[in-house]
Amino acid sequence: MKPKIILPDFPLIQNRDGEQVFFCPYCRREIPGHPEAWFHSTSEYLQSVFGDERAAEWIASNIMHFRHRHLRYYNNSVGYNAYFHDYQAFKDQVNNRIKRRFLREITFPCEFKSAFLRLQANDEATLKLIEKTFPEESLAGVVHSGDTAKEVKR
Repeated sequence: MKPKIILPDFPLIQNRDGEQVFFCPYCRREIPGHPEAWFHSTSEYLQSVFGDERAAEWIASNIMHFRHRHLRYYNNSVGYNAYFHDYQAFKDQVNNRIKRRFLREITFPCEFKSAFLRLQANDEATLKLIEKTFPEESLAGVVHSGDTAKEVKR
């Protein structure tokens, strides 16, 4: 099993040279030693949707980035000759897979629970994993995805 990704101490969304950029923990793994490659431009649309909710904006930005940059099958599926009965349903399904992957592979601070719940189209499996990842009685600070509420109580 791969070790979990731990988010860095620096701000996940930054303003660089007048442009708002976000940090991608997966690019960090793929391109070690090149910090500029770890940051990508944010979407003006997502900035307008989330406003000051930086954690939700960061997750949404990474979902969109991951869908297009790290999942080859998504771009191949929606390419020039793609055929869909329901594009939005396919995109929601892919987004939920990405959310669950993030919850399993990244160690998040507890305050990210509300950010995940703020995202659109969370399916039942994603909601269950959010609850498992961020149990109500968890300790302040960081909760690991594999922990249960019983294990993190003191």
